[in-house]
Amino acid sequence: MAYSIDRRQRVLDFIENGNSKVEAAKLFNISREVIYKWLNASDPLAPQKTGPKGPRCIDYEALTQHVQDFPDQTIIERANHFGVSYYCIWYGLRKLGISRKKKTLGYKERCDQKRNSPDYNPIEHNFANIKRLREYNKDKTLEEIINMSN
Repeated sequence: MAYSIDRRQRVLDFIENGNSKVEAAKLFNISREVIYKWLNASDPLAPQKTGPKGPRCIDYEALTQHVQDFPDQTIIERANHFGVSYYCIWYGLRKLGISRKKKTLGYKERCDQKRNSPDYNPIEHNFANIKRLREYNKDKTLEEIINMSN
């Protein structure tokens, strides 16, 4: 709750005249914490800005481009890149309709019967394996990962 400048001035004058902060808090019906904040502030008579202090939204075009450029990054890594909170990125991705893919292998890759069928595409299977290896071997180059998959 914001207090008027007149009330702040009366409280500060009361304390400067030698009275205690506890007496001021009881007399003016405000908390001691508020009095301490006013005394420690550079300008105690200026009302402080309420509400969120940081950026509230993110550039959605930049976020979309970042997702296209770095599809494997986590929400925390994106938040560090943009300098915003985890929830800001989460909300932005949700608003853009971008979801995290939870399964790296499709049904055909996981099921032996489907994998042995004639319509199974081994290129797609190799791509899925490379993607999975890449997730767990971030320090290796793409060539090393491809050699590992063969």
